[in-house]
Amino acid sequence: KEETERERERESLQGKLKQSLEEAEAVRRDRDAMQEHFSSTCARLEEQVNHLRDTISHKEAAVHEANESLSQKDLMLQQMQHKMGVYAEQLKNHKERAQMAEQAQRDAEVTLQQLAQDADDVLHGA
Repeated sequence: KEETERERERESLQGKLKQSLEEAEAVRRDRDAMQEHFSSTCARLEEQVNHLRDTISHKEAAVHEANESLSQKDLMLQQMQHKMGVYAEQLKNHKERAQMAEQAQRDAEVTLQQLAQDADDVLHGA
């Protein structure tokens, strides 16, 4: 009777041990699957981070290039504005000289007419 009870107890313990081993194996498989999933997720995220870093680097380079271009265009615009100011001043000076020349020509014509009148008066005895 004692032997039968021990036999049952041993079988019960063996069953529990087998069940515990099966549970431990299932936990190990789940852990391995989770580790694999975690590793692949980490690798994918690392790849995405590297891609984003490359994208940011390219965008920063493009922004730097655009800033350089804008700086050059701004400088060219300032130079053009300066030249336009110089040309405007030169045009104003030329216009003033042309007006003075026109006035001098009108004055000369008046003087010539007066001289012609004076000469005519002298010739005709006035």
